[in-house]
Amino acid sequence: MHSRLIMAGFALVGAILSTTAYGKSAKEVFSEVSDAIVAVIVMNERGKEITRGSGVVVSKKNVATNCQIISGAKQIAVRKPQQSGARETYRMVAQLIARSSERDLCLLFVAALSEASTAAPVSLGSARSASIGDEVYAIGAPHDSGLSLSRGIISQLRSDGGKNVTPVIQTDAAVSPRTSGGGLFDQQGKLIGITTLKALTVAVVGFSFAIPVERVIRLIKVVEAPETRLAELHARATRAEEALQVSEKKAKEQNVQIVNLSKRLNAALASKVQELANFRSEFFGRLRKALGNRSDVRIVGDRFVFQSEVLFPSGGATLQPGGRVQIDKLASTITEIAGKIPSDINWVLRVDGHTDRIPIFTPAFPSNWELSTARAIAVVKYLIERGVPATRLAATGFGEFQPIDRGSTIAAFKRNRRIEFKLTLR
Repeated sequence: MHSRLIMAGFALVGAILSTTAYGKSAKEVFSEVSDAIVAVIVMNERGKEITRGSGVVVSKKNVATNCQIISGAKQIAVRKPQQSGARETYRMVAQLIARSSERDLCLLFVAALSEASTAAPVSLGSARSASIGDEVYAIGAPHDSGLSLSRGIISQLRSDGGKNVTPVIQTDAAVSPRTSGGGLFDQQGKLIGITTLKALTVAVVGFSFAIPVERVIRLIKVVEAPETRLAELHARATRAEEALQVSEKKAKEQNVQIVNLSKRLNAALASKVQELANFRSEFFGRLRKALGNRSDVRIVGDRFVFQSEVLFPSGGATLQPGGRVQIDKLASTITEIAGKIPSDINWVLRVDGHTDRIPIFTPAFPSNWELSTARAIAVVKYLIERGVPATRLAATGFGEFQPIDRGSTIAAFKRNRRIEFKLTLR
């Protein structure tokens, strides 16, 4: 009887231990998340490394890191640290797409991440559910030769005040300048924060900090918003198409005689289109001669195409001096041709702005729609200054949604950043 009671007691203790959420070991967590930790390399305009820090792959094409790491960077790249005995990893071009105005948190876009099968995103946890005393692991990439892991506990959860403010995590897990920007993980291997040396305005000796993962999730939602808007536009276009089909069906049922009228209108329109095409050909010929044999200016179909770098600085919509020189030649050519076009041809020079598909999120340009439209408007305003009638100009922004190269290379992105000129009917 006595032995049975002892055995029952052991069984009860075992059941309690088995149901206790003890979590994973440091070795297990490190093994699970190490593929998502990258080195963030900051370079000057010549591509020479000037500093580096750490980053965490938080989605298929996004890396979270500290803003202070990439401050002043001319070029940014991320790189998987080389594992012992493995071949050397390669640098992947990165671009800043979003930042938290409240914290030292930036989000990078890395197109090549989708092709790097070893750079799998981490599982995102919750800083809100963390408690003081929880064991955590800080993992970063301080060297090309491998990753760094330190273990500690959550020593404090610091808030700036206000309701529902996600706290900054204070931990005694060691974080160095080069591991800053890495990940802070809970015992289940989930990301709960991005480590940083600049979380608070005051220094706390012996402790490190982490920006809560909730802020990372918020930035990811911001940069994914353009895709959501595109889906909405597609839905509207579908509804419009359905409404048009209904209208056409009603017209047929009421025996509306529109076929012959349509043919006559099309014939008249075709005549004007052909007439304008002749002037367009002359316009293209003269403009090509004026610009010379430039590789960054070309004819694509019925449009004259300038690469954005010819006219604008990266991420900006202010015409550069070199760009003004090229637009001066275009204005002179269009003014000469305009005097020959008959008055009954209602023509317009359409200026179309296009970007690559890397999202932008700045105060001036919340998305690529604003950037592409602002660039088109800047060109139109300058053409007006150079004597082209405002009534003969139109500015249109297409964002990233009309690419001429669907690749994911730097060269493809460059081809898609462009300004197009099309001489057409209103």
